[in-house]
Amino acid sequence: MMDRLKELERAAQDAEEELFASQCRRLEKEYRKKEYRNEVVDAFVRLFSQAVDEQKEVS
Repeated sequence: MMDRLKELERAAQDAEEELFASQCRRLEKEYRKKEYRNEVVDAFVRLFSQAVDEQKEVS
């Protein structure tokens, strides 16, 4: 029973890692499009401005 559980856990982890990798590749591909890059930059500008206004530390 314990071996089967470990086997299932390992299979789930492998599947999760592959899914994560494929999503990273998709995001990288989309990020290359200028309009998406601009949206991301704008979002960070808004967040940093908000942090400054609220005198919060930014990581």
